[in-house]
Amino acid sequence: MPHAITENGIQAPYKDVQYMRYRELVGTNKARLGRLELGTTAYFTPVVMSDGDIRLTMDVNYVRLKEMKSDKFGNLTVDYPHTDGYMYKGTEILPIGGKREYRSNENGDEYAFIVTATRQ
Repeated sequence: MPHAITENGIQAPYKDVQYMRYRELVGTNKARLGRLELGTTAYFTPVVMSDGDIRLTMDVNYVRLKEMKSDKFGNLTVDYPHTDGYMYKGTEILPIGGKREYRSNENGDEYAFIVTATRQ
């Protein structure tokens, strides 16, 4: 299972993405290969509080390809990626060993991620 490990008060980046190439229009008569980033990027910052609980600040962004349309401009074929996804920004208080699940049913698709907080 993908995970991010960090120290008290230090922001940890998380990235689980794939790159997809597509033909994008440049100017009026030129196409080039573009790169689309799909998947999850996030930042997690834990702070251990005086009572032992962990205050976790999260910034999560998930992007998926909804559809890819193509069109012709003269002798050029270009692609038009259409993406959607899920964003979450927030701060939660978790006890040591605590676990919380986040779910979203945006656009008819379910996205879920689970956060657990442990001290080492």
